[in-house]
Amino acid sequence: MSKVRPTSDAEIPAGLSIVVGNRLIVTLPVSLGKKIHKMEKQMNLKKQTLIIALAVVATLAAVSSSAFGQLERSIEGVWKTVVTPRNCATGVPAPTVIRGLFTFHNGGTMSEYGIGLGQTPALRSPGHGLWQREKSWQDHTFAFAMLRYDTNGTFIGSQRVSGTLELAESGNEFTTSTTVQILDPNDNPVGGFCATAAGTRFQ
Repeated sequence: MSKVRPTSDAEIPAGLSIVVGNRLIVTLPVSLGKKIHKMEKQMNLKKQTLIIALAVVATLAAVSSSAFGQLERSIEGVWKTVVTPRNCATGVPAPTVIRGLFTFHNGGTMSEYGIGLGQTPALRSPGHGLWQREKSWQDHTFAFAMLRYDTNGTFIGSQRVSGTLELAESGNEFTTSTTVQILDPNDNPVGGFCATAAGTRFQ
């Protein structure tokens, strides 16, 4: 009796023998042999389908991870800042800079603090304000206000800062361009200046 391992339906012999080593275990009827062969083909097809499905899932996961990483490039978090006051008309910088901190909170609020060299923190309060992302992940706008005091601790007005912020490709640096408005205790404008700033993410 032929001991052939069939490779297709057309090659299935009159009887199918199952052999282990050199010993004949059992000879199967043709109909059962066809069923076994068909089951093997179905199992191979399922294995191939599973492999393809796993490859697709892995690819989608990689793409999703990349997209998620891009979405995560946000200004949310704490930043160390160096602010340079400038003449609004000429752009000429002031001789000193203001070092401080920006914190952009989830939900669109922000807090700020900074003080110039030789100045006392008693002259101003922390700044509080709002921020929002514009058309792209890089572009943002923000505005905040602080209270001002003289050296005797008397309230003398406030200061409002509004501007634009551009987040760098790395997501860990930004630059800003702002307009600063100085207000008296009745919120009347009494002065102002412009400024630029560079921020580095606190890590």
